[in-house]
Amino acid sequence: MLRRLVQHEPDLFLGMRNEIWEEVAMLEQRFERSDHYNNGALLQKILELLKRIRHTFMKPKSSNDTATCKQEVIPLSPQPGQNPTVFFLQRLEAIPLHNLETCTKRHCPCIRLWKEVPRIPNSPPVKLTGDLDALKTYFSVIRKELLDVIQTNTTTLFLPFDSAVYKLANDNLDDRQQLQQQLQQAEWSSIYLYRQGIKQVETCKKYFPITTNIIETMCPHRMSGCGLGSVYFSKLKQNTKIVEHCGPSNVRLRCHLPLFVPSKTSVGSYLRVAERCICWEEGEPILFDDSFLHSAVYVGSGDTSASSTGDRIVLIADLWHPSLAVSDRTALAVLYPPGS
Repeated sequence: MLRRLVQHEPDLFLGMRNEIWEEVAMLEQRFERSDHYNNGALLQKILELLKRIRHTFMKPKSSNDTATCKQEVIPLSPQPGQNPTVFFLQRLEAIPLHNLETCTKRHCPCIRLWKEVPRIPNSPPVKLTGDLDALKTYFSVIRKELLDVIQTNTTTLFLPFDSAVYKLANDNLDDRQQLQQQLQQAEWSSIYLYRQGIKQVETCKKYFPITTNIIETMCPHRMSGCGLGSVYFSKLKQNTKIVEHCGPSNVRLRCHLPLFVPSKTSVGSYLRVAERCICWEEGEPILFDDSFLHSAVYVGSGDTSASSTGDRIVLIADLWHPSLAVSDRTALAVLYPPGS
């Protein structure tokens, strides 16, 4: 794939961030140290290809580039608490938790996720509304479609994550029987529309055609064609805490669109990113960089109304970091294809 792209579509890589090619150089070093390929011709071919890519497109930084970096008011990666598990792009804007007001004041590139902004050459595509504005606009439609699925299917579509990644939110109970009862209630589960870049066709077509269409047509920053991004419904049952962890890469920003947050949810329920906490509010998108250490707690609710599921459910959508140009996206999709 890389060979064909380099030979036939070199323009796809023009203007790409040098930091991506620095990562390519690291991959080259890993191949050189690999015992798996050290006796085969495949290794030599891969090394030659990587060197050709790096030397063809990697441009030295000019003095003007350096001056621009010094004037940057937005913090750049790496930052304390930022430790992605798969791919880390140096010198990319790094803010743990975003909001519209702060992004507007600081002229943060992610403002284009919140609302309409003018197009600039070689920038990611931007439609009439920002991704988050579109999700907020169609919140009630997405919520209704999910509620219909929950109410009309006797077998739940939500599949639990590995129990190692979540635990009891309150694990200090003395009564062992009560502890065991609540342990059975604690759960973090999901319904994937896109899993590591792969569309779950049957789920999307059969159960969530409207939500899928909104994501695909109104969210131009969706990580289409890349294994570093997913879209899914995330459910927390009462007394559940997602343990602290970091996402796979800082080339994405993660959006929570709260769909069901019971009205009497305890004040002890929150999303924590780095050192900041924020509470979910139905219909109000939350944007954060999940390459920072983060966790979530849902204590529970006394809301037993017919319209409440009793659980906290959000739609999670991974979006390309808005500072990445089209060529950057293309390279990352080649390095980390769907399913990787």
